[in-house]
Amino acid sequence: MKYLTIFDTSIRMDSEGRFCLNDLHKAAVATGANKRSKEPGEFFKTRRTKDMIDLLKKSATGNLRSTLIPVNAVETGPYEERGTFVVKELVYAYAQFVSAEFDLQVIRTYDKVARDEVDRLNGLQYRALRAELDYQQGFKEAGVCGKGLRKWRDDGPVKLKLLETFRQAMQPVLFQGY
Repeated sequence: MKYLTIFDTSIRMDSEGRFCLNDLHKAAVATGANKRSKEPGEFFKTRRTKDMIDLLKKSATGNLRSTLIPVNAVETGPYEERGTFVVKELVYAYAQFVSAEFDLQVIRTYDKVARDEVDRLNGLQYRALRAELDYQQGFKEAGVCGKGLRKWRDDGPVKLKLLETFRQAMQPVLFQGY
């Protein structure tokens, strides 16, 4: 299970990338929010939240590629998997429901995680392109003469493995290790 941290509170994510609203509530209480009035149940009672969930469901059914349910309540199974998991848009709505301070912290945290992932991918892309160039150059040299072929026999598999490692690492992974 992946995590995001807000105000020193780990926010769990399910396999679909939804965030645990129960964990967000713990983070909100840590900032001084009223424990009872800012519960997820109170959030779900508001007209605005109900309207947003309806809109999210409509947009999901209008998009044939989207099968993501905006709210998923998990009541059974291991403790780590229990909770009410919601999509990012409802995380923002809940943060607004709690307070301006909490809202700002959630936005900044999410933006930082997204920015860090873009930076990581950009760095990997550069290194992968260099590895691709090195691989292609070695392949070209191997075809020129026997000496190059012997060198390629030794270096080729190493360079190919490095290239495959970069390709695998360049797959986007938000919130892993946060």
